[in-house]
Amino acid sequence: MNAQNFNLNDQVKYLTEENVISKTRLTLALNTTLQENSTIKNELISLKIKQTDYEDKIKKSCVNDQKTEQLVKKFNCQVENW
Repeated sequence: MNAQNFNLNDQVKYLTEENVISKTRLTLALNTTLQENSTIKNELISLKIKQTDYEDKIKKSCVNDQKTEQLVKKFNCQVENW
């Protein structure tokens, strides 16, 4: 009976150690995943900011194109009037 208790205690100790190792591995994996997710989120935010900047530049470019078209029309109109 005493030998069985000793054997059971060894098994419990072994399983407890394995459980701790598994928890440690899972914790490390979770922390790594969270860090990667945070990095990806920051990259997405950066890309969104760049996209907004490009959209603003495109809008300004379109406005400049419209102004250029208007100036060309005015110029052509003046040339025709001379």
